[in-house]
Amino acid sequence: MQIDLMSLPYFAYGSNLDSRDWKVWCGENAVDCGPLRPIMRAFALDHRLVFGKHSTGRGGGVADIRPAPGHVVEGMLFRLTPAQRAALDRKEGVAARHYEPVAITVQDEGGEVLHAMTYSVTVVQKRVHVEPHPSYLGILSRGLAERGLCPVTPWAVAEQKGRGAAPVDGVFVYGALLSGESRAAVLPVGAVRRPAAIRGRILDCGGFPGLVAGPNGLVRGEFVALDDLERVIPMLDVVEGYDPPMQTSENRFKRRLVALSGDGGAVKLAWSYRLARPMAVQPVVQSGDWMFHRGQPRLADPVLRETRFPHAREVAWALAEVARLKVLVADRPRLFGYVHKTCFDKGTFWRGADVALIGDRAAGGPAPGRDEGVATPYAAEFSGLFVLCQTVLAATDPRFGLRRVFLQMAQEIGAGKGGFADQAAAALAHIETALRAVEAQDHGGDGA
Repeated sequence: MQIDLMSLPYFAYGSNLDSRDWKVWCGENAVDCGPLRPIMRAFALDHRLVFGKHSTGRGGGVADIRPAPGHVVEGMLFRLTPAQRAALDRKEGVAARHYEPVAITVQDEGGEVLHAMTYSVTVVQKRVHVEPHPSYLGILSRGLAERGLCPVTPWAVAEQKGRGAAPVDGVFVYGALLSGESRAAVLPVGAVRRPAAIRGRILDCGGFPGLVAGPNGLVRGEFVALDDLERVIPMLDVVEGYDPPMQTSENRFKRRLVALSGDGGAVKLAWSYRLARPMAVQPVVQSGDWMFHRGQPRLADPVLRETRFPHAREVAWALAEVARLKVLVADRPRLFGYVHKTCFDKGTFWRGADVALIGDRAAGGPAPGRDEGVATPYAAEFSGLFVLCQTVLAATDPRFGLRRVFLQMAQEIGAGKGGFADQAAAALAHIETALRAVEAQDHGGDGA
């Protein structure tokens, strides 16, 4: 099927998310076509983010998305005018064969799957990995935060040289893939499984269940954490009768993203397989529990539940990002040392709006422009953590008054005990406490 690229919405995943960078480019190139108008957030399905092209203007690697089963790239859909499309072609170097417009499949935040146009590096320009300049990473982080997306992603991808963990954390299962069931062995032995529930209904398809949409129902199952998506997801696609290139009408099931919340506010992305062609004759499993429907004990109460994606400037968004940082502190401490080294060894100081960075140089002594220093053997890691913290806080509503709380973190770190993870958790708890106080104030009423 031939797709008309001009009729598709534009999916942005890199520097074009940042309205400031777009405005600067337009001014420098005498382009007057107005700001890009966002539609909604979306995910490029079965693609991964890489820094796989060198840019002289950016001083290093620049972003690209490439096919990768089970992975997704977070971005934003925009509605473009003809003049904006022409300007983007020019900005992305289409005529010089730097990038080219391509059609991809995306899922919007409402769960709908559609085609979109984006820019991908041409074959002649592709590289495995090119180290991006920290100023470029700062632009990407700022743009992601502006749109209510995760600002940590570019740093994590760069630190892993494109081989980092995917934004998708696992898969939600509710039938034959449950623990002890007939197809459980398809999933990795020893994979962490946690009780979970998502919105919808289960239909009894005669020996197997089928998940369908339903805002008032709750389907019980398990969240299964996956480390090797590119190996496991294609196997699951075969088991569930899903072929991504095919039309929905030709598939038995369709694979869709769902967000799960738990673990102190951290949001996990999971794949779920949903019935592609439900029929009216298929009875509804009223309990939403396939095991109970078959006369077995009920599944455990969920610890992870489906949630919506909070937007930037909301307290919920900042809380979710702080929860994400807490997980990274425990699982990926080297990331923060990388951020410090990238920023300070290359002479770049990423300020992030009006929030001040705190931390010491690895060699000792505060960096220029910093409000306070931090006396800790983990100064480099903390300065990297603060770079990412301030990117989140700079995107929140100024009325939250989080600058003062951010500065107070230095005192707690100086008095902290234990290793980096212990001290970082204590410091992040200050931000979390302040955010929850704002949340409680927002939800409070005026009446008594």
